[in-house]
This record gives sequence, C-alpha cells and structure tokens, in this order.
Amino acid sequence: MPPQLTALAEGALLNPSVFDYCGATAGAANACRDDDQLGRLNISWVQGYRVDENGAPVMFNASGAEDPDGTLLMYDQLYSYGTRSLAIWNEDGELVWDSGDAIEQFLASEDCRLGTARSIPCSDHFNSAHDEGMAFDSRSDAKGPEPETVTVATFGNKTFAFLGLERMGGILVYDVTDPASPVQVDYLNTRDDWTTVDTASVLETAGDLGVESITVVAADDSPTGEPLLITGNEVSGTTAIYRVKLELTD
Repeated sequence: MPPQLTALAEGALLNPSVFDYCGATAGAANACRDDDQLGRLNISWVQGYRVDENGAPVMFNASGAEDPDGTLLMYDQLYSYGTRSLAIWNEDGELVWDSGDAIEQFLASEDCRLGTARSIPCSDHFNSAHDEGMAFDSRSDAKGPEPETVTVATFGNKTFAFLGLERMGGILVYDVTDPASPVQVDYLNTRDDWTTVDTASVLETAGDLGVESITVVAADDSPTGEPLLITGNEVSGTTAIYRVKLELTD
C-alpha cells in the first residue's frame, strides 16, 4: 500500500465482479497484475476503493469477504491519470463534449502520419515519449499522448481548437464551431527523428519536441498578414511558427 493508505489497510483486492475479465477472484488479483493487463497502469490509490455511506472504507479479509476486522480495501474502480482527451464545457460548467479515446485511436490508425513530410506512420511510435527514441507504447500506462495545451481561434464563421500533445507531440486541430459535435481536421507533428534513443543528442535535427504552449496570432496582428500559430516546445527548447492555411466554406 502507498504511504497515504497504510493507516487504513495492509493491502487491497480487486472486485471480482468488475475485474473478472482479467482473472480477479474473491481473494486475489491474479493475472490482472500482469503487464499486459493492468500491471503497468499508474493509478490513484486514494480513489476507487469501497466506502460506506459516511465515506469510511469498507474492510475485507484475505478471502475477499466483507469483514469489519479485515485489513484489506476493495477496489471497485481504478482511476488512471489524464490527460488523454479534449473536453468542452459550457458556461455553467456542464460537459458538452469529450473526445474520449479518439485521440489515441487516431494515433494508432493508418491515417496518422508524423514528420515534416508526414511520411512516418504514427502507429510505429504509438504513445512514445518526447524525450526518448524507439519508445513505442511507453506512455500508455501513464498519461498517454498527454494533451497539454489548447488555444481556440475564430476565422470567418468557423471556430477551431488547436490542441498540443506534449508526449507524442504535435498539434491536433478541431473544428469546434458546433461545440457538441467537433470534427478533427488536421494533425501536424514535425518530429523527424523517432529512432535515436538519446534525443538530447539530436535536438538540432530531431524537430520540435514536447509542445508546452500554443498562441494564435490573427492576420491583422501578423507581420506577414497571415494567421500564425506559435508553439513553445519544452524538450527541444524551440519556438515554432506556422502559417495557418484557411479553406473556409459557407
């Protein structure tokens, strides 16, 4: 048990009626702890265990039976860490739309391409970290592609959200003109070196790594007269400036 919970229990169980798909039984997690199941997943230990109506933990014994003298917690749910999605809320704080697993589904698809030439399959480097090469799937147990920053801008009668992915990298663009039904319209990731293990040794040529901030400059304020998108990238230490190409229709 983590130190936050050692005063409550000596250990924990998984609810077999919830986690039977990976082999949990009344008194043991069994194969659920394997790396290809839940073993690598980073979770919040202080959420998800069963409590009574007063919020006190319900205790269980080693056989998986509820027991006031037991020393084990029972987890009915596991809370992993974000961020993995883009959410839109209204002015009353109500959830209007959430992308769910769509970002990771896209990054694993054949439609997704990496590099300045958009020639590298994203699926070959799915959920890779921004500070290491050949790290396929290394972020799936933590925060996935880690959407880090979002900026919204309106062009004509269309509103777009520019979403920066810190770990996998790159910028996802959504048409959010209808907040209840956004549409992904583009993805750009300028990282060209995905194989050098020590990315610090190739920062000058690897591309922009670790989007941390995004700013959109309107055409009226742009020195080129075109809308610009500016990103700050924490790993490569670069600032990237992109022209925004508009193809708007009524």
